[in-house]
Amino acid sequence: MLPRGRHLCPESGAAVIFSPVTTVIVTLPPLICRADCRVLLLLAISGLLSVRAAAPLLTLQFESLEHEALELSDVTVTLFDRSDESADFSVSAAELQLSPGQSFSDVRLQCKGDISAVRISCNKGRLGLVHPQLGSLQSPVAFEYNYKQGLQQASLQQLNIGGASIAAKLKGPAAQWRIGARLDQLNVQELRTFFDLADLEASLDAFAAGSVSGELNAVGWPLQTLSADLTFADINYSETSVAQSLNGRLAVSLQRDDDSWQGEVDVTASAGELYIVPPLSQFDQPPGFYIAIGEQPLTLDAVFGYDSSQSRLVIQDMDFVHPEVMRLNLAGSMQLQPQFFMEGLSVRLAPTQLAKVYPVYLQPWLIVTPYNDLAVDGRAGLEVGYSDGKINAVALTLEQADFADQGGRFAVTDLTTDIQLTAQRRHQSRVSWGGLDIYRISLGAGAIDLASQDLNIAVTRWQDVPLLDGKLRIDELDLQGVGRPDFKLRLAGAVESVSLPALTSALDWPRLGGTLSGDLSGLVYTDGDIRMDGELLVRMFDGRVTIRELQVLDLFGALPVLKADIGVEAIDLEQLTETFAFGKITGGLSGYIRALRLENWQPVAFDASLSTLEDGDKRHRISQKALNNLSQIGGGLRGALSRGFLAYFDEYSYGELGLSCRLANGFCELGGVKSYEQGHYLLTRGGLLPPWVEVKLGGSVISWDGLIQ
Repeated sequence: MLPRGRHLCPESGAAVIFSPVTTVIVTLPPLICRADCRVLLLLAISGLLSVRAAAPLLTLQFESLEHEALELSDVTVTLFDRSDESADFSVSAAELQLSPGQSFSDVRLQCKGDISAVRISCNKGRLGLVHPQLGSLQSPVAFEYNYKQGLQQASLQQLNIGGASIAAKLKGPAAQWRIGARLDQLNVQELRTFFDLADLEASLDAFAAGSVSGELNAVGWPLQTLSADLTFADINYSETSVAQSLNGRLAVSLQRDDDSWQGEVDVTASAGELYIVPPLSQFDQPPGFYIAIGEQPLTLDAVFGYDSSQSRLVIQDMDFVHPEVMRLNLAGSMQLQPQFFMEGLSVRLAPTQLAKVYPVYLQPWLIVTPYNDLAVDGRAGLEVGYSDGKINAVALTLEQADFADQGGRFAVTDLTTDIQLTAQRRHQSRVSWGGLDIYRISLGAGAIDLASQDLNIAVTRWQDVPLLDGKLRIDELDLQGVGRPDFKLRLAGAVESVSLPALTSALDWPRLGGTLSGDLSGLVYTDGDIRMDGELLVRMFDGRVTIRELQVLDLFGALPVLKADIGVEAIDLEQLTETFAFGKITGGLSGYIRALRLENWQPVAFDASLSTLEDGDKRHRISQKALNNLSQIGGGLRGALSRGFLAYFDEYSYGELGLSCRLANGFCELGGVKSYEQGHYLLTRGGLLPPWVEVKLGGSVISWDGLIQ
């Protein structure tokens, strides 16, 4: 028998305080002490149960009590006389630490129950504790603890946290514990505690408002399985992505396997607005999708796996349905941390109306491209496979699709096709269209038979396409790397007999006579640029204009640039000047325009020289009107024809005519056909009979706009 007073267990930090009662020996199991220390308590249990003392019968103090799921610090256990109707025993602790890291303070437990040499039971109890964020919490409790076998069962009947009521049934090992929660309009900010308790990572800082109702059920501590059936109301979320007044339902099922989770999720959004920006680090400006939910709800169903140790998400199957807009099926794998990386992706867009899907889901991808403002119609379906940082499969179906650039750069109507591009097999397909416009040039209906494999397309049969009143003949057309940044198109063929009157009328230029023909033996399109290795021949005004080294940069961009070298041979000046109402000039014009550069189809630079020096024995005559116009450039005869005897002649003889211009920065440095000390002649004297005239340059620089006028 131990004397009355305070006794210590040195290894465990436990203290025992005895009351003056009959004692018996009781051995407490190691689970109660931190170290493997057995405390021998001299208790006269029969005597304790029969005494009617007002003071506590026995007080035990422990430095800590541990369990696989929790730890209590600075613990005091007090045994009361049974005459005290409030409790048979109580437990208090300075801190309750749960294994995932959640901490509670000021823990108090009052119990009506039994204590024997075998077990401790609490048939009716009251638990109170304090959480740093949630404040004071209370709940009815019951439990049974066996000294040898540990915690047998426990129940937490109604722990109220904000709008949530938590009930827990604990039986057997911690990994089999079952916990349930009923949420009644719980503020979304208070969900943070549930995520923390379940050892799940979630950022709730961006939630400004909203509530959640429904049920949560979990098994295991730490968490092994989780299921939830929740409704959410008036959710406002603002970060990179945004939700406004969002309402709907969320059903989730999760199963843990070590560091991995396998789950299913079912989301229904019945009202509200969304602006979704996916975390695509490879984009400087990732696309953003604005969705206004209509009368029919959005739905998303997915089966997925998540490896928390590698921060890797695998979507085995996902269906997203936006009623009357699109249905999308997706599967893929992605690395979420430390930087988002798409490992592989398979996407299938079921055939849908382009006019509905384009503004919501397609235009955002094109917003930083030249194709961001299109009018579309018809139906389209798409399948895309992506892995190793590139697209490896594409299947595209179009049914009577129309695409028209609102800026008037291009348009295609009645486009129909079924193209499949895979490395596994060769696919035969056909592309047909009703009309094709490039800027103001219209091509007629056409069709192409294609053979495709491994993202490359070759034309096997081509139907010549009307080009104004001529035609575009294609001998070869290859597309390589479709859908990739290194996409390239190569074309070989010819433009045949396109009349210049029809072409200049379409382009709203002054009407020119002649025809346009050309060899397209080496035309290559890549990354928005066109390069032509062959030459285009324009037959006009009984002469020839040859276009070489043709390049068009950023063809459909905001500022397209054209570069070319042009040769001019034996243009009939009489036909040319009459076309422009410049006044009659006879002779033959030849020369060149080198290093021509047009920006947005307006000249900004070139080096040009055109003259009659090589026109042979052609007669050289110039009308009074043409001479007046030419003198406005040169200044040598300004006002001279309106007085004196020259005013009585309609035409004059001249020797040679020539003009050169080096254009840069909006100004033209002029030159003529012959130089003299003070400058150049635009027109020299010549002919057998008078009157003879000449035009000198009055200055060497003129603005381009002034020269055009």
